[in-house]
Amino acid sequence: MSFLKRMGLFSRAEASIDTLTSLRLESVRFRKLLALCREMMDLAQDGQEKYRGEYILDRHYVITLVDAVLDRLSSFTTNSLFLLPEQADKRFETLDVLKKHAVVLEKTGNLVPRLKPSESEGSPESSPHQEPEYQLLAKALQWMDGGELPEDEDVLHWVLDLLERMVVEPTRPVADPSGLTTLELDTQCTNNRIEFADLTLPSGADTSSTTESPSLHCRPFVLMLIGAEEDEKKEDNSALSSEEATKRFQNWFAVADADHLDLRRVGTTSPLRLVASISGHEASDFIFLYGPRDQKLEERLGDAFRVQTTGRGFMAWMVGESPDETERNLIQLGKQLFAPSEKTEHSDGSTALGTPNPHGVG
Repeated sequence: MSFLKRMGLFSRAEASIDTLTSLRLESVRFRKLLALCREMMDLAQDGQEKYRGEYILDRHYVITLVDAVLDRLSSFTTNSLFLLPEQADKRFETLDVLKKHAVVLEKTGNLVPRLKPSESEGSPESSPHQEPEYQLLAKALQWMDGGELPEDEDVLHWVLDLLERMVVEPTRPVADPSGLTTLELDTQCTNNRIEFADLTLPSGADTSSTTESPSLHCRPFVLMLIGAEEDEKKEDNSALSSEEATKRFQNWFAVADADHLDLRRVGTTSPLRLVASISGHEASDFIFLYGPRDQKLEERLGDAFRVQTTGRGFMAWMVGESPDETERNLIQLGKQLFAPSEKTEHSDGSTALGTPNPHGVG
């Protein structure tokens, strides 16, 4: 029996207009928050590269950099209220504190941070890092990503903490499950039960007489199924009976349309979330993954991923890669998430998702 035929369909019902509309808005807003967070990380990285590379800087670059971060930070804070409405007043208070630090940076060009000794040749007095523009940039980077400022006044740590809360602490369960399809994905070692909301269906559409699985409308999900199926073909079927007793169970909730997938592992103390977009355009295609550190999943990601540790886990982004690379990584993720084993070994002897990451965790 083929892999896809073993994907059982438990239930399918009339799609609720309110349910699908709510899920569609939440999915779009979360992708917006991911994009804003990633842009702030990119801006901080650009500033760090400028600082390390001893570029010829002017004050305008630093001010423009701070303004760009502030613009995205304000949008991130406002959009976060839709998914995490608790403590809104405190959130805006923190935003105001961060804005006040930015105003000081923009108005004052002679702030002197504690700089590391220059690694460039010559005396410290001759280093460009002693120039006022470099000192201002160093202070701006501390404001963006740590340094001497308290943690609640550090832009990226505060943003990543909010983003993690949205992953770990979902705002609310689906109020009306009537628009969902329940799927069972049965692999050699794992039984996956997936509540699936198909946003490609018209609101109010009756899918009860449809035989095709709605999950097959979603390209990222299909690629993950391919990965799980490839892993199945490599397993020794003779070992199936001996492993049935130790088969693991995973519950998932997925929201998807043709090009986007938002997949969450639920009902566990180790939450996991994958968000992917694959439309064939490098600028818009991406994969985001959040998971717990205790399973070491971040160490098995390919080097196309940027990995950031958080308070309770890790976040990983893959952006701007070719469509082939994005597809290949989704296939590998399907293998790792839907058909996990103690050790998934590839032909080159590695156990990584894609190419082994030589950079470790950032």
